[in-house]
Amino acid sequence: MGSSSNGNMANHRNPPRIFLILGMHRSGSSLLTQLISSLGIHLGQEIMKADKFNPDGYWENLRVVDLHNRMLEEQGNQWYAPAHPIDTTRLLKKYGEEALLMVSEMDRQGLDWGWKDPRMPLFLDFWLEILKGRDIRFLITNRSPSAIAASLLQRDAIPVEVSLYLWEMTTRMIISRINSTDDHLIVDYDALLKDPEIEIPGLIRFVLGDIHHAEIYAKKAHLLKLLKQELNHGSTVKAYPLNTRQQFLQESCLSGMPIRDMAFHEAEMDKLRGHFRLLQAVNFIPEKIIFAQLFYRETDAAFNEACSMTIHGLQQPIIFRFEKALRVLQLRFDPVNDHAVLKILEMRFFKTGNEVETTFSTAANAFADEDGTLYFHDDDPQITITFDEGNLPEMDEVEIKYELVAKGIQALEISRAYTVKKVSASDAMIRRQEDEMHNLIFQQEQLLERLRLAEEDNRLHVLEKSTLQIRSDESQKEIASLKAVISDLMETIQRQDEQLRLHAEAIEHLKTSRSYSIGHALLSPLRLVRK
Repeated sequence: MGSSSNGNMANHRNPPRIFLILGMHRSGSSLLTQLISSLGIHLGQEIMKADKFNPDGYWENLRVVDLHNRMLEEQGNQWYAPAHPIDTTRLLKKYGEEALLMVSEMDRQGLDWGWKDPRMPLFLDFWLEILKGRDIRFLITNRSPSAIAASLLQRDAIPVEVSLYLWEMTTRMIISRINSTDDHLIVDYDALLKDPEIEIPGLIRFVLGDIHHAEIYAKKAHLLKLLKQELNHGSTVKAYPLNTRQQFLQESCLSGMPIRDMAFHEAEMDKLRGHFRLLQAVNFIPEKIIFAQLFYRETDAAFNEACSMTIHGLQQPIIFRFEKALRVLQLRFDPVNDHAVLKILEMRFFKTGNEVETTFSTAANAFADEDGTLYFHDDDPQITITFDEGNLPEMDEVEIKYELVAKGIQALEISRAYTVKKVSASDAMIRRQEDEMHNLIFQQEQLLERLRLAEEDNRLHVLEKSTLQIRSDESQKEIASLKAVISDLMETIQRQDEQLRLHAEAIEHLKTSRSYSIGHALLSPLRLVRK
């Protein structure tokens, strides 16, 4: 690893730190990005998937890659032939708001985050303007240019000389944009794989700052598990001849020369662009070596290269023949090793020349249209064919017919347009569903309010009924008491009436008696005398 200036990582930071991983295609930037992701650096939600050439993943944010591809097209460049200077002012006017929105979405997670894309060095001026004032850390990968050229020759059929020019331009663009005061770390890919015990602690300190030794030890043990020795094949690669400028550049990177001592002039950059302008003038377009591959498995074991067959070119129909008849549990058909839009027309299976009747289901890592067209969203199309376990077919030949609608960049653009269309339709459907849900919630709230009012009315009615019941009970008691009093009075009145009746009878009896008559006669004169 080269020179660095350490940064301190706080538990809470606003805004987050930003890591830009810079390096040439096939320079080891994917591995470096995987390592810092394991240290907690957020890379975004949409990450490019792994394929045959990067089994552990590319770790590239698909939105960043898409933006870079559109900006390349805007400038008349290709990633493998950047023939024209980048007009940063023009790009900022057209794509600045989109880029700021992407940055804002990354910040929203509240985590330190980073982006890696081998096209990033071409647009460093663009991103440095977008990220002006932010805490940016640069991670720069360095790898043998011969190893890079060999990898690009195998993957994309790019001639070695073209790859070396591209490596030189990319490295110069990185160095010319980063000065000695910037926080940066140069990571040598070969040294990282050869002496990880020595190299990894420096990477951990650069990403996490000054942390306890015990924590560095624990994190180092975790990162060591991610390093696979099969990645270290640089020593077996043929050393391609470099020109004088390229030799100086490689030696400077290997020696860890301070970046401030590696000044390059625009005239040298224009010479490099001249090479690519010449390639564009002769319509140089590197094509991948196209091949189809069929994986097969007879057990529950995972698919592997040992149980696969490869056919180069685009044959129709494509026929795979086994050395002997196999009872197949599952097949995986990879129609091309590139972005693709295609439609499967027919699948047939044979044993000793006779067609095998069987039932099966298919699944693909693609969006499927109603007409059966498959839009693959990465450059490793896969179609899995699963047979009925209760009746596994025995076969020695597989025949597949398919219509290749598009491949490569054209397929990527078609798939992207289809995806945007589907996402827009999905967004519209989600909005409709959200509106319906909001209406249902509103109706529910209204019903709950009505229920609350009804319960309140019922509570008042119950309370009123209870009050009336109490009053009724008290009245009943009062009525009962009054009835008792009235009953007593009635008995008293009856007794008095009886006494009056008896008195009246006694008086009447007295009036009719002889004694009363004599007494009345005697009293009359006496009254007169008194008078």
